[in-house]
Amino acid sequence: MQSRPSADDVDRRAWAAYVVARHVQTLRHWQEERWGEIVWENCTDEEDRDRFFTELLELRKGLRILALADQVKPAVHEELHRSLDQLELLYENVDETPEQFDQGFTWAPGLGEWLEMVELAANLLDPGNDLQLWSELGALLGGCRRYLGDATVAGKDCAQGLEVLRDGDRIVTGNQEIPLPGRGPACG
Repeated sequence: MQSRPSADDVDRRAWAAYVVARHVQTLRHWQEERWGEIVWENCTDEEDRDRFFTELLELRKGLRILALADQVKPAVHEELHRSLDQLELLYENVDETPEQFDQGFTWAPGLGEWLEMVELAANLLDPGNDLQLWSELGALLGGCRRYLGDATVAGKDCAQGLEVLRDGDRIVTGNQEIPLPGRGPACG
């Protein structure tokens, strides 16, 4: 019989569910940024390149935490790792030999691989898993980041799906609530 997870385990699992869903979205942003630098011959921004690999490592760490906590569907987990490997290889190939890709095409290579990753990440957890809301929040905010890019706009289009309640103890995404750890009602 499994013991109840500690508060630290719950926090790490919530972080992992959030990061996996968010970073699947934002990896495409960094990939598109790099492609734009190549196609339009802009100066190379090493910070963007580093962000891609930093988020890729964090995503892999999140997957590991979820897998070790028995929170993932094994087949989906394996396929998501395969897709991540493909996207990473594609990113490196574009960076090292951009001439092998059609630079007249405005979308960065790897759209199909990325769409597959998004689908896999959305199906990584079992329905009803207590981490599902954290995953949905990560996907929502990661999608906003990808959509807005480096814009300094407040993100009004993305904010339609997210509302932070005034009492500050939960986040509402769509019609579901995510309680924030350590911010629940005070015990009397």
